[in-house]
Amino acid sequence: MRPITSKLLLPLVLSAASCLDYPLAATTSVYVLSSHGASTQPVTASVVPTLSFTASSLVLSHLFGTTDRHPLNVQSAPEDFSAANEALKNNPIVKGDVFEKVGGNLLVIVGGVEKGTDVLPSHEPAFFVSSTYTPFDYSTLVRELSVRSGETLFEAERAGIRLVVGNEGLIAAIPAKPAVAGAFESLSIRYPETAYGVFDAMEDVTFAVEVQYVADVVSALGKARQHVTYDIPDFVGVRMSGLEGIRRKHGVESDQYRNAVAILKDLFEKTVIPDFEQPYTTRAIVTFILTPSTSTSTSSPLSKRALANAATTCHPDLVTCESATNACSGHGTCAQFSTGNTTACFACRCAKINGTVYTGARCELHDLSTDFQLLFWTSVALLITTVGVCYFLFESGKLENGGVTLGSGGPLKQD
Repeated sequence: MRPITSKLLLPLVLSAASCLDYPLAATTSVYVLSSHGASTQPVTASVVPTLSFTASSLVLSHLFGTTDRHPLNVQSAPEDFSAANEALKNNPIVKGDVFEKVGGNLLVIVGGVEKGTDVLPSHEPAFFVSSTYTPFDYSTLVRELSVRSGETLFEAERAGIRLVVGNEGLIAAIPAKPAVAGAFESLSIRYPETAYGVFDAMEDVTFAVEVQYVADVVSALGKARQHVTYDIPDFVGVRMSGLEGIRRKHGVESDQYRNAVAILKDLFEKTVIPDFEQPYTTRAIVTFILTPSTSTSTSSPLSKRALANAATTCHPDLVTCESATNACSGHGTCAQFSTGNTTACFACRCAKINGTVYTGARCELHDLSTDFQLLFWTSVALLITTVGVCYFLFESGKLENGGVTLGSGGPLKQD
């Protein structure tokens, strides 16, 4: 691992850090960091803008190069487009250069963050998001915006990691999740500055495993990317929920929470940012979405099928759900929803990946209901068509002369 240097990564703002205004209420902070090109230009805004969720989705779509896939247009959401364009105009790192090639995009979504400046103290946010949306909301949004149209791509989702790349060898390079045993010991070797003795070896181990896994995945992808060449920009999405579990169990004033934040700071600065950027000779963009997150999804309600699954598989918190379902088998995400009582209920919300719909308590099953419906109604349509054709032929044969005539010509030729 290479230590981060000012040449490797130029922060969003350095000189203007003292004059930026921060919202008083807990909001989502979005950081955009870049290793090349436009990041050398100064930021012209003196105040970090606060965007709506819709406007922020437009900015993210711009970063991913997928604006053609965004469902909105300027006529349907003029105010959001105006706010997004203003944020781009005042921030050259986010705006980029139309002639500048992007090699890769890394997006890290972290829930349970009280203050973004505690996790990324050396950088300044590109913008805030006005409402407190959850990691699941952003993950859902990113799933829709991370695939570029008109290109041959390989997709994979495994335990909170999403890849959209141009070479399937990168997917094969994803390592297995580390063992629970010795998770904190492994972290203490990688990041020795943190006091690991404050953590409960049993209750807090999910956080340690998650941090270790993210470090392993980003490092493995960086090494694998050095040996493949193609022009399609990579997209790597990471969703982290471990800090949220620490926050819920111990509180933001606890030693456990403060040390967990310190571990994330080391993870991002010493491993994630430099290891992701290292193999790219063109621009690499690293985006962090740091949200306080209540884990309660503000998006559309769960489907009836998901409610049926959750009725028998409720978990008391997000961390337990992630652990018990192996992160929904990599085919969905854990989310909280109402079951009609006051008891917290976390269960898997399954996804549709590469055309395959998943279901089950752990999203481990293929949902064949869609295929069945298609086959059933196609069969019904064919049956109706066949009956109709037969009826038409039958009616056509009921002529007064006893059937379908052969024509009005003369008698058949006989030898």
